[in-house]
Amino acid sequence: MRAVWSRLAGRSRRARFWLPLFCTLAVPIHALAADRLAEPLSLADCVELAEHNAPLLMSQQARAVDAQAQLSTAKTLPNPIVSYLAQDIGLHNAAGTPQLLHQAMITIPLLRGIVTAQEARTASAQRDSTQQALAEELRQLRLAVGRAFFELRLYERLVAIEQQAVDIATALLHQNQQRELRGDASALDILRAQAEQLDAQRGEELASRQQRLLQLAFSILLGAESPRPIQLRNDSQHDFAQQMERSSAGSQEQALSALLAQTHERPDLRQAVAEIQHADAAIRLAQLRSVPLFDLQASVGARFSNLGPGAVVALSTPLPLLDFGNGPRQRAQSLRLQAKANQLRSERQVQLDIASSYHLWQRSRDILHKRARPLCDARRQALTATEKQFAAGVTSLLDLITAQRDLLAAQRAEAMAQRDVEVSLWQLQMALGR
Repeated sequence: MRAVWSRLAGRSRRARFWLPLFCTLAVPIHALAADRLAEPLSLADCVELAEHNAPLLMSQQARAVDAQAQLSTAKTLPNPIVSYLAQDIGLHNAAGTPQLLHQAMITIPLLRGIVTAQEARTASAQRDSTQQALAEELRQLRLAVGRAFFELRLYERLVAIEQQAVDIATALLHQNQQRELRGDASALDILRAQAEQLDAQRGEELASRQQRLLQLAFSILLGAESPRPIQLRNDSQHDFAQQMERSSAGSQEQALSALLAQTHERPDLRQAVAEIQHADAAIRLAQLRSVPLFDLQASVGARFSNLGPGAVVALSTPLPLLDFGNGPRQRAQSLRLQAKANQLRSERQVQLDIASSYHLWQRSRDILHKRARPLCDARRQALTATEKQFAAGVTSLLDLITAQRDLLAAQRAEAMAQRDVEVSLWQLQMALGR
């Protein structure tokens, strides 16, 4: 009874992965994506839509079905072989008619079930490896979706900054036109203000065009049938950011060591372990197949002739005189060696991903809080002072334009620094396999 419950529990754990993958295709995915894309989307919404993208689901379902089919094939015993033989034995009856020997036999591999059980274990390990490979693909997809999400958020901020630049340049042009009517501005001031307005409009158009292109590409990634503009909803990684802030309050080495201890959730590491298990099962299968006794064939049948009916029993097995099965065993051993190399490579890559993402997050956070935002505040204060001096006639129009450009450049740098913090934090989450 305990063995039965353990098998049922194993099946239920596997069903947690396979059943949602099979059942999702029953949902009208394109219609669902079209309805959801019409609404402002958070990062979680974007990840969910990308995971339900129809081509991705079809591809993953194909690989899942193929792995399941290999397991079903490995579990299936071969069909028995039925043979019939009619042989002229050189005898004739009283009428001179040749006598035939009729023989019917059925052949069954006696010990094939032992090999089949090992083949099933090998195919099951291969299926587990496929399952983890699919999970790793989803992790890479989430990483790409997060990067694209924050890149699109960056261009939303840049478009707002460029629109602000257009408003500032337009107000500056109107102000100088009024000053010209009063005789306080020259034609050169008007020309400079017009050039500043044209340059601001050019920057706004370029940023809006790039934003639209990113929206179209992102919509396809999320599962839209055709490219379409989408809107994002403000979303932050507040909980994880707070957790990282608390962990970084102490020693960086201790914080990084704590992060490196959380790598068990990575599906590529679990895939490497599953590949080693598959290689071990393949080695045992190759060793089992090299034993001639497991290919023992037993045949039973009946024989009919003029002498009367009779029974036939035959046994057959290959003799290991030429082929000792060295090739399959060596190939299985090479698979294990390759799987071990992949495991070492994955472990080191995971450590590199976590360490680089952590240092990138720390560096980008310092740049944002210690460089970009203070610079933006300083540029804003400088612009305010320059505007007052320009109104008092102390500074020239060129100084005012320079101060405005400096503030806009600082705001762009702050937006990019904010993007770097968000992307590095998301990369760190994905590196941890969360």
